[in-house]
Amino acid sequence: MKPACAAQVADDPEGEGDAAVAGSGQRRLDAAMEQYVDGDIKAFDELYAGLAPRLYAYLFSLCRNRARTDDLLQTTFYRLHAARGSWIRGARVLPFAYAIARNAAYDDWRKRARARVVLSSSGEISDMPEPEPEGGNSAWVTRVQQALEALPPSYREVIVLTKYHDLTIREAALTIGATEIAVRLRIHRGYTLLRRILAASRQGPVDD
Repeated sequence: MKPACAAQVADDPEGEGDAAVAGSGQRRLDAAMEQYVDGDIKAFDELYAGLAPRLYAYLFSLCRNRARTDDLLQTTFYRLHAARGSWIRGARVLPFAYAIARNAAYDDWRKRARARVVLSSSGEISDMPEPEPEGGNSAWVTRVQQALEALPPSYREVIVLTKYHDLTIREAALTIGATEIAVRLRIHRGYTLLRRILAASRQGPVDD
C-alpha cells in the first residue's frame, strides 16, 4: 500500500487510480484467506503480513492513539479468526477485514464512553487523552489533515477508506454497511466540503 500522504487528497481529490488494490496482491490475500478457512494455519502468516499494515493505519485513523491501535489490531485478528467460517468463499477479504476492524473500534468507543459516564460523576476521570499528531512537517500537510479532521465522521470515513486504503466504492459500502449510492454521495459531499475548508484555511494561519 502506498503511504497515506494527506496532501495527496488535495492534489487528487477524486482518487482516480487509487480505488483498487493492485490485482496480484489482492488475489494473494484472497487466496490466503481461503487457505486459512480450509485449515491451513501457515496461510495466516501471509494473511497477517498483507492485512496488518492496512488495518493498523485504518484503526489509527479512527482512534488516533497508538497504544489503543495496537490493542484494536489484536482484537481485529482475533475476531477475524473467530468469524472465518462466515467468510463467503470467492469474496474479497479486504472489506471483510475492514468491517471487523471498524466494529472493533466502535465497540471500544462505546465501552469507553460508558466508562467515562460512570467515572466522570465521581471526578476520577476528566476526558480522553489528546490524539497523537500525524507525522509530517509540511504546513500544507497539516492544513489538509486539519481539514480532514473537521469533516463530519461519515464523510471522513469514506474518504479515508477509498483514498488512503484503496477500497473501491463497493468495498467501502460493504465495510460500513451502506449502499454504493450513499458512499458516492458522502464522498462527493466530503470532497466539496474539504475544498471549502482548505480554501478558508489559506486565508489565515493554522491554529496551534
